[in-house]
Amino acid sequence: GPDTFSHFEVLIDEHRRLEKEGNSRPSRLKQLVPTVGTFHTRLPLRQAFGVYNDKHFLTKRKHIQISFNEIRHILNLAQVIAMRYPDGTG
Repeated sequence: GPDTFSHFEVLIDEHRRLEKEGNSRPSRLKQLVPTVGTFHTRLPLRQAFGVYNDKHFLTKRKHIQISFNEIRHILNLAQVIAMRYPDGTG
């Protein structure tokens, strides 16, 4: 749910900060996913999940898990939100 996407948002923000600082210590995200690359923009994943959930009612499901395709849609939506509102006001 939204808490999961908030957690990933925190991990990505930490990863971006450490890369920007040039810190040699690997981020928690890098430790979990060693092949993770660079994130050029902040991803408002919790907000994107909320928008997607309002339309597709993911949290109302009882027996169907979120699909990879739906996760991809949420990530894409987060990127669109970040591009549309680069100052985070969206």
